[in-house]
Amino acid sequence: MSINIIRHLQIILILISLPLSAIVRADSAAMVEGLQLPVWLERNGIRHSLTLGMSLQQQDTVETGPGARLLIQLGDGSLVKLGENASLTLAELEPAASSQGIFSSLLNVVRGAFRLTTAKLARQRKSNLEINIASLTLGVRGTDVWGKAAGNRDIVCLIEGHIEVEDNANDTTFEMTQGLTFYIAPHGKPPLPVQPVPSAKLKEWSQETDLTEGMGILRGDGGWTVHLLSFPKREAANDARQELSKAGYAAVVRQALSSGATWYRVSIPGFVNKTEAQAFQANIIGKFGITKPWISWRKS
Repeated sequence: MSINIIRHLQIILILISLPLSAIVRADSAAMVEGLQLPVWLERNGIRHSLTLGMSLQQQDTVETGPGARLLIQLGDGSLVKLGENASLTLAELEPAASSQGIFSSLLNVVRGAFRLTTAKLARQRKSNLEINIASLTLGVRGTDVWGKAAGNRDIVCLIEGHIEVEDNANDTTFEMTQGLTFYIAPHGKPPLPVQPVPSAKLKEWSQETDLTEGMGILRGDGGWTVHLLSFPKREAANDARQELSKAGYAAVVRQALSSGATWYRVSIPGFVNKTEAQAFQANIIGKFGITKPWISWRKS
């Protein structure tokens, strides 16, 4: 057997041994790591529910509904959090071709609160990260930053690191290098000066974008499933799944046997623990014709 064939076999064996998520990450510029429903993805003019583990592409727009949260991991390992009733467009998204390459992204925060925390590895590599928050443009340089497009004002809070801020509405550019400071640009009014952020305010803002315990957290390693509906016909189950998808709830259809008969369950898997599954179970009752949802562990 030639050396080349042996090497190819070794590569195949390595890929087989890796989890699917690890293989996908290698070519993904962004991936959905966690969420609280409802959330949507708009791609090429088509809008449907966003799912765990989904790879995101350039020009994708993600949206969150009331009480929802979204956690995205960028290709350089940095994390993007999105709060409720928010909209974020991945205007540019280019993964580094190698460990020596440059990861580039431009994130447009259309509305709502976000937080970007760059990974330690990303801080050691070349990257070009920019964020637009309505009238503000941020150049991110190894940073933990929170911001919000609040309708009547734009807010940026530097938690750690360094950002370059361009206030397009007021035609000013400056740097923020002192952590735990914030800047507010009211629409139609002069901006407020950069000032220290009170610890209580920082906690309040952080809670706007963090996944909230007891609100139905879904993660890729979550092993709990909430079963919403069950039908004797697959077509009816698919119709229910599509209705849920339009409303921002990523459900799946699974076949199951009950008392010798085949049923098709419409379910949402991935809740991190029983408490999160129960919280979602209680909240979904009375919606979409759901009256008696039940939960289970793993794929049962």
